[in-house]
Amino acid sequence: MLDMGNGISGECSECEERRETEKKLRDREALVWREWMSGNPPYPEARLSTLDTKGREVVLEAIRESFIGTRGVWMIGSSGIGKTHILCAIGNYWLSKGKMVSFREYSTFISCYHRDWQLGAKWSEGDNDPPSLLRCTRGDVILLDDVTPTGRVMDLHAAGFRKLLDMISREGKRLYVTGNHDDIQLASCFGGGEEGGRIVSRMNGLCAPVRFRGPDRRTEWLQKEQVK
Repeated sequence: MLDMGNGISGECSECEERRETEKKLRDREALVWREWMSGNPPYPEARLSTLDTKGREVVLEAIRESFIGTRGVWMIGSSGIGKTHILCAIGNYWLSKGKMVSFREYSTFISCYHRDWQLGAKWSEGDNDPPSLLRCTRGDVILLDDVTPTGRVMDLHAAGFRKLLDMISREGKRLYVTGNHDDIQLASCFGGGEEGGRIVSRMNGLCAPVRFRGPDRRTEWLQKEQVK
């Protein structure tokens, strides 16, 4: 605070400008965050800078490379090793860079796509993309969690997922994916053959596949909670 010479204290213009700039950044982050929160990320406070790097060096290096390249990362590994936590941390990185981020679980997207099909959803004339695709691709960076279909996927769902990947590619968005299946297993779930091959090819075009292993961290968390 400065003494204005008349008994009244005031802030310097530089401080006021800095305060105004910080407020604008907070307001913009809040707006972006509401957009993200529409997808309900499970770890909204995750940050790459605070992640445990042990056993994750390969995937973290791939993520860093994706920040300067054009492809995202497809994280492959068993359940509970921290894939979703890392995915949310990636989202926060892009939020800090002023990008709009969308988080969706694969199962939620498929359910919405199926509902659109069942209800014969109407969308604007000349727009061939159903609402479920449009909702999932809002933003500059798309985070798609747990692409791990169980059993044989319905042809309708396989077609919907392929359309989603096509839209992301067509619009030049970045895609980050987690899942338990590698490319061979995923292609098999989507029926194998031509359709399964198309989906895996599009995934590889949009994301660099990275496999990593580690302990089930959910077990560690449960043990800590029991100690409390």
